[in-house]
Amino acid sequence: MRVYKRKQTTDADGRAQAGGRRYIVILVLLVVLHLGKVAAFVAAGQAPLRADAAVYWDLGQRIVAGDWLLVADPPEVTRTPGYLLFVAFFQAACGAWALAAAIVVQQLLLLATSLLACRVCWQLTRRRSAVVLCLALTLFCFSAHGVAVNLLSDTLLSFLITLCVARMIAWFQSPSALNAVAIGLVLGAATLVKPIALFAWMPVVAAMALTTDRGLSLGKRVMHAVSVLTATGLLVTPWVIRNEIYFGSPFLTKFGGRALWWSCFRGNVKDSLNPPIPLSDGPATKAIRESAPDVDLHDAWGVYKKLVTRGYSQIDADELMFRAAMEGIHGHPGEFALSRCVRAVWFWITPNGTFRPNTGDFGFATTRPQGEVVAGFAETDEYAGQAAWRSNWYFTKGYLNFLWHPHPLLYAIAAAVTLWGLVFLLRTPACHVPAIFFGLWLLYFSAMTVMAASPEYRYRMILEPTMVIIVTTALSRFLLSQNVQEGLAAGNRLQIQ
Repeated sequence: MRVYKRKQTTDADGRAQAGGRRYIVILVLLVVLHLGKVAAFVAAGQAPLRADAAVYWDLGQRIVAGDWLLVADPPEVTRTPGYLLFVAFFQAACGAWALAAAIVVQQLLLLATSLLACRVCWQLTRRRSAVVLCLALTLFCFSAHGVAVNLLSDTLLSFLITLCVARMIAWFQSPSALNAVAIGLVLGAATLVKPIALFAWMPVVAAMALTTDRGLSLGKRVMHAVSVLTATGLLVTPWVIRNEIYFGSPFLTKFGGRALWWSCFRGNVKDSLNPPIPLSDGPATKAIRESAPDVDLHDAWGVYKKLVTRGYSQIDADELMFRAAMEGIHGHPGEFALSRCVRAVWFWITPNGTFRPNTGDFGFATTRPQGEVVAGFAETDEYAGQAAWRSNWYFTKGYLNFLWHPHPLLYAIAAAVTLWGLVFLLRTPACHVPAIFFGLWLLYFSAMTVMAASPEYRYRMILEPTMVIIVTTALSRFLLSQNVQEGLAAGNRLQIQ
């Protein structure tokens, strides 16, 4: 009998070692595939410095030149400094290769974000299969890498949002003031990168309040919530103080008017997927009509620039647009509600159709004089004299193009599977409170975008890692429950026999 037991133990150890080796091989293979995907998009190069990317680049150069607070003429009131410092770091450190270096780091940040998601799945399941599944699912998140070829803040924000989720799960498993402070610092950094995270403490604090199964008294939960808010404020407050000193008002950013105007009035009345609401006849709207009679009022930036040229300050112009947008909402509540419902659906299924390098099959831009155009080369004034390269082959040929620009139906399926996973986790006692947090987290960012921004893919991409975490954890626990049930059924059959 003793020999038989020793043999059983030896066989079990052998199977465990073999399973561990297979796990490592699969893990290494998936990481290599992820690195290959990163390398492909690095080889694809960099998108031109246009629109928001051009603004980020110019503001970064101002910081490098010594305008640390961005108060020289024109003073900056629209963008928070987080991503601007990110850009300025590469401009100061990498010279002519600053743009290329920033884009490479953004591609690597997406890989780091995937690894963070895998870490969260391990924390929630303690199953190797969950880590493998998470790595496999994130391997197919191509569209985010299509955004990362642009000098835009969404990639960095995606990493910070996922890091916040990871710290929140760590707090669920080991509630402490230190973990709460870490959550607050990450939220503060995310807010400085993009103001959409300004009120992201709300789902965090709500989830903390609902955590009653960790032996925490109400007083300690309140203390941890206060720690989150204090740490967030520690990072955000200096920029608010800067605005109070230089502009006489303690705000974080003055962009709400343009964002709400764009969200309310942009689009075509015949377009059922992007229906604008009618403009009102209120005093703020009349003032804008009088100041910008020759501007298309559906163009938020055109209206804003016209108001500034007519003598309005940046702050006054944005506040006037905000009041006019609110007049439109109050005057047409039914149309506004309908447009938000349409956008709520479109938010979850809109593809990455905006960001595509638009040049020949391959081009290389060097630090030639601005404006010089050479056959086969990119136009250097689109790259601010930076050494850069870009290739459309990765985005226009075959299978990679399909993955990078998938059909909205695939996104609809992903949203539906995420919803199933969320419901399943809500019904799983061990994941009940984390699932509430996930739900509030998705609701917060989607609602903020739907209410005051356009439902573009890059605004949803920050939630993709969280969606993968939900689906992976739910599938892992679902399969585990099925295996347990089958094992119990098999044991019952043996007892009957």
